[in-house]
This record gives sequence, C-alpha cells and structure tokens, in this order.
Amino acid sequence: MKNEVEHKKIEYKTQEEILIRGTEAIGKTVRQIDKYSRVDSDGIKGSIGHVVEESLYGYKINSDAEPDFPEAGVELKVSGVIRDKNGYKAKERLVLNIINYMKEAYTTFETSSFWHKNQVLMMLFYEYVRGHKPGDFVFLKAILFRYPEEDLAIIKDDWKKIVEKIRAGKAHELSEGDTFYLGACTKGATAESSLREQPFSDIPAKQRAYCLKNKYMTHLVRTYVFGEAQNEHIIKSVSELAGKSFESYVTAKLQEYKGKSVEELKQIFDVKSDAKNLGALLAYKILGIKGNKAAELENAGVAVKTIRIQYNGKIKECMSFPPFKFREVAEETWEDAEFANTLRDTRFLFIVYRFDKEGVLRFMGGQFWNMPYNDIEGHVKKVWERTKEVLNSGRLTVAIRNNRMMNNLPAQKDDSVSHVRPHGATRLGTTNLLPKGTKVNIESSDGSFVWPYEDRFPTQCFWLNNSYILSQLNEEFKR
Repeated sequence: MKNEVEHKKIEYKTQEEILIRGTEAIGKTVRQIDKYSRVDSDGIKGSIGHVVEESLYGYKINSDAEPDFPEAGVELKVSGVIRDKNGYKAKERLVLNIINYMKEAYTTFETSSFWHKNQVLMMLFYEYVRGHKPGDFVFLKAILFRYPEEDLAIIKDDWKKIVEKIRAGKAHELSEGDTFYLGACTKGATAESSLREQPFSDIPAKQRAYCLKNKYMTHLVRTYVFGEAQNEHIIKSVSELAGKSFESYVTAKLQEYKGKSVEELKQIFDVKSDAKNLGALLAYKILGIKGNKAAELENAGVAVKTIRIQYNGKIKECMSFPPFKFREVAEETWEDAEFANTLRDTRFLFIVYRFDKEGVLRFMGGQFWNMPYNDIEGHVKKVWERTKEVLNSGRLTVAIRNNRMMNNLPAQKDDSVSHVRPHGATRLGTTNLLPKGTKVNIESSDGSFVWPYEDRFPTQCFWLNNSYILSQLNEEFKR
C-alpha cells in the first residue's frame, strides 16, 4: 500500500552520499517529496522530519541510541527557519536525543549519548510560513554540520553542567537557563508518563532531551547556512581558555578592572558616550568588544543587565520584563507561561557597579546567573497564579486613596521575589484588553472616580524585586 513505508533501507555509508541525497530536496515542497501520503489536506501525519526520513532517505522512524546513519556517524535533523526583517532565524530549538539520567551520569563527554549520536548532523532546513500548510513548506538548504572548535568548547562546558546536576541528584531542577548553547529541554513534560527516575534522588524528574538552544540555532542558520558575518567574539582563540570554562574566563577578565570608576573606564577605553547602556558598553570594552554585541552572548541568548548598588548596600531598581497581555496570561497554563519560560530558559550576565562613600560609581565585576528552580516553581508561580486568578475572577479592583490609583494585582510587598506593576513607558498611556467578562471594580471614597475604559486596563509587566536581585549577587559585590 502507498501509505505503508517500504522498510527496504537504503544504505548510506559516507557523509558525502548523505549530503548529496539531502540536496535533492532543495527547492521542493514537503508534499513533493512525500511518497507515503503523510501529507494530506489537513496537514501532516507525524512531522516533516518523518517525511524526510521515510520518503527521502528510505528508513523507518526510530529512536535508536545510534546515529541515523551509523556507518557514516551522521544524525539526520530537519528544522524550520522563519524570514523576518533581519533575515532568517531559527523557528525553534533543535531537539536531539532523550537524556537517560540513569546512564548519562556515569559517562564522560566523549562517551555520552549526546556526543555518540550528534557529532555530525545532516541538517535539512525548510522555510516556515505562518498560515501556509506544512505540505507547502519549501526546503531551502542542506548542510553537514560539525561543531566549530570555539562552539564545541562551550558545548562541552554545557554538557558538564547538565551532568553535574544529574550527579547531584537534581535532575528535577534542570533548566535551559543553566547553560549557553546545549540545553536540557523538557519533552512531553506535562504528562505523568514523562516523569523519569534519576540515579541519586528519589524525586522523579521530567523527561528531558539534549537540544541546541533557539538562539544558538539562529546563529547556526545565519552563519553556517546563509553565510552572514558573525558578531565580534570574546574568545579570539580557543587556546585563550587554557582549561577554563567560558563563564570563568569572562568573569576573570571583568575582575581585572574591579574598583575602576566609570570615568576611569571611559578614559581607558576612549568612550565618549553617556548613553543609558553605558555600564554594559564599558563591560563589552573590557571583554575586547568594540560594539555592543558579543557573539558568544548573542548566540546563547544571554541577557546582559547592569546593576547599581548604592553605598548603603541596597539596590534602587527592580528588574522589569516585557509587558504582558492580560488575555494571554488568563488563558496560558503554568507550563507554557511566557514569564516562567523566560526565567527557565534565560541566562543573565549581571554587570555590577557600586557607589562609594564619595558618590563615585565604581565597577565591581560580572556574574552569570539564572533563577534557581525552587524560586521559579515557588514564588514566581504563586505571583503568576495570583495574577491569573485576579484576571479570570472578574475581581480586578482599582482603589483611589490619597489621589493615588492602586490595584489588587500582586505588589512588591506581597512576595519576596517578584511582583506586577506598569513600566514607566506604559504607566498611563498604554492599555490592553482584559479577558472577556472581567470588569474593573472601583473603590473610591467619594465615588467621584469613573473608570474610562469598559474592557481595558493599563499595561502591566512582571518584575523581579530589587531586594531579591541583591540577595542573588555574589558576596564580593556587597562588601
């Protein structure tokens, strides 16, 4: 029958043969290469990857520990790209093999399942177009990908961090924010059946797979597929690492200028600007970057945040995140909550300054950080749940007291980690739609205040509390 795969596997013994076969799909749609009626009017039975495996390369879908082409040592991967005003970018992370916690904890990088299966990737890219049917997506490029030496050095460190967490009995606390390029992403994470045992703890852990993170995939697409120029590198040669991790190299480099005032740093690096991002710009200069983008940080999606500690040891500013839409928060689940996933996936680089007793702002150094699992699943979850509850219950209340407008969304006093309030730019003029059925209740002492919108409310943001950020900084920055 046409829709039954003929399991007469074609043998590909060399990498060249595999690449040549992949290039035969270029310029064709998914429907055009489909031999087994995977593509129908509603979409695709399975995935585009399944179509490529069966129809282009002629082998049965499997989840073997071996690479798809064992004799050539090549794993096949199919990935989407999206075209925007800046060119092409990756549609999503690239999911690799499932992590077997019980086995992976006892391997080295060279004997790991990741390295055994994914040393060389045969990557076939198609263009994803919103609103088009998957069968109409067109294949654009085919490449054999081997990790460049400078990327592999960071990937090895990433693998080590993942496995160290497993060995510490904390597989249940793994997060993509732990690492730079290679992540441990959830796979089937909402199903009970996806929970897996781990070797050094009785706590079940979500099933996870190794993945190349979204920002790294965009870097791969732009650099190695479409040949775009890269941003400046912090690491000019892998030999500079000399056994150090990328993270420790960066923080040590920044530490060399500890105690320098902002004005001294401006003179040293001939910086004339007093722009809002001056603190970060000076840190880039210390790291040998002329502009305001470093390849390794961009490729890893690292968020660079400048923090200023007052002389009294406190921080004035809380950390804001992009405005959210009320209707989206009202409908999303915790597992797919945008704010939660931002914190789960993002690694931050804190660039820390401190005012001395004369009021001079001095550079203290840098610290990589991602939010601890327990803080996300505890405090942040409660704030998100409270926000969703207020929006969905129809109990959004505005109280007018002493000519000040306050609402009952989670405030800074309500939680030690995060809260909800407008950003400066959205405080007055910007509003967005409330969930259907939600009305604004007014509490006004004299009853004179009238809410001007029927179904809208000033746009809000999630924030991390300034006291919480301070608690997460290295002690050396606080002294």
